[in-house]
Amino acid sequence: MAQVFGASTISNALAYWFERLAYTTTISLSPGSTQGVFSVSAWNGNNGARQVVSMPYMASTQDPTVQYTLVYDQQTRYLFGDQFPPSLRPEATNGSDAYQALRLTATNTSATQATTNAQVIYGIDVWTAPVAYKVMRGFPLTLDEVQTIARQAGIQTNPVQERGTFPIPLPTIIERTYANRIRRIVQGMGLPSPVATTQGNAFDQITALSNGMIVLRSLAAEADEDYGVTITVDRDNNPAHLVVDAGHLSLDHPLDLFIPAMQSLTFHIQAAQQPPGPVPVRYEVWHVAMDAILNVRLGRLTNVGLPELQGLYGQANGSKLYYDILAGVR
Repeated sequence: MAQVFGASTISNALAYWFERLAYTTTISLSPGSTQGVFSVSAWNGNNGARQVVSMPYMASTQDPTVQYTLVYDQQTRYLFGDQFPPSLRPEATNGSDAYQALRLTATNTSATQATTNAQVIYGIDVWTAPVAYKVMRGFPLTLDEVQTIARQAGIQTNPVQERGTFPIPLPTIIERTYANRIRRIVQGMGLPSPVATTQGNAFDQITALSNGMIVLRSLAAEADEDYGVTITVDRDNNPAHLVVDAGHLSLDHPLDLFIPAMQSLTFHIQAAQQPPGPVPVRYEVWHVAMDAILNVRLGRLTNVGLPELQGLYGQANGSKLYYDILAGVR
């Protein structure tokens, strides 16, 4: 069974600014019962809305007996098992951003029929959200965000006053900060042997280039559920950062991921029972060159980002760009 989303996911993402992970699980429910899929809360403590968490997509076995309830802060959304696309193809669930609590439960709505081995995939975004985004959403700001970042960027922190002033969308930030700095794209294709799966072997390791970082953007595989095949990805010094059940995956529908690493990504495969043949695995990794703006986004603040920008653009213009980036308007 793959790991479950929890508080460690959020804390591990802080040094990387933005991260998108995926999780897999299998659910069985007796008639009328409810089971938690994941539940996290109070991850920001007294730090305002420092990190924003959401569930961007989900896939489930088509099953009319299951209703999923997604709670994000004080809002609730219902997802019905018989309305998901076939073949465990993920469906977008955008708009579930939370800074206080995020919870997903599964309920069997039948009085007589049990739910057996319903497969579930869900994505999780963790974002050190910029000031402009939090102002737009009405999320609380830290004292430093109010007194320094917002003031330097010229943003009013009253959501009513700033209504209609939107931050740069996240996909655009990724395009401007990461995609336009790509040095190389690795399209990996592995065929780990049956013996390798029972030994939990590493079948690939990708190391960041000099003055660069790497980002795992997708992962796909094909495996029979009966053999209990799991794929594990170690990120930098964090072993088993991503663990997914390969029996939930498909080569036709790769998982949408965004897992940055400053040093390396190592791919492992293991199985509870040796499968009869190799397990195909496909993945895409970006090699991204570091620059001043990326250093600022990653939270390498006054010790790297600000002096570098001031050196490139002059003290006044460099400072303005620095605080605009932190505010989310550049």
